[in-house]
Amino acid sequence: SHPEAELETLLKTLIIDPWKTGVAKSKRYAAVLIDETPQFWPHGKPLPPHAALLNHTMRHMDCGLICMGRRIVQMNVDMAELSHRLIIYRQTGKNDLKRLEDMKEGLSEAVKNLEKYHYVEVDEERNFKTCPPVIMRK
Repeated sequence: SHPEAELETLLKTLIIDPWKTGVAKSKRYAAVLIDETPQFWPHGKPLPPHAALLNHTMRHMDCGLICMGRRIVQMNVDMAELSHRLIIYRQTGKNDLKRLEDMKEGLSEAVKNLEKYHYVEVDEERNFKTCPPVIMRK
């Protein structure tokens, strides 16, 4: 089976349908995390209908959408540009840095110079700040 079709079925069945049919919020998923997002929604291609629907309606469904990828240039432009928050770890690729700089002046330099495990948080208005590693408590 094709991974995109499987993801579309999963999202429709577990996220969209319960919301549309009025399943109580406490019985629905609170967030969806898609690791290696570029495998499903590659850069340079339009978002498939299910992804576009999710991207535009997740906040109305009261469900978070977390898309993960290794490099900013691999992320679908629509998903990256419409996101409310970006968490970016160190990137050094020339094209990655150019895309970040196009997003916000100074962002590429901040990301390129990050210390190990530090990250840059970018908000909806594309303001950004460098953040220390998250401390995991035992």
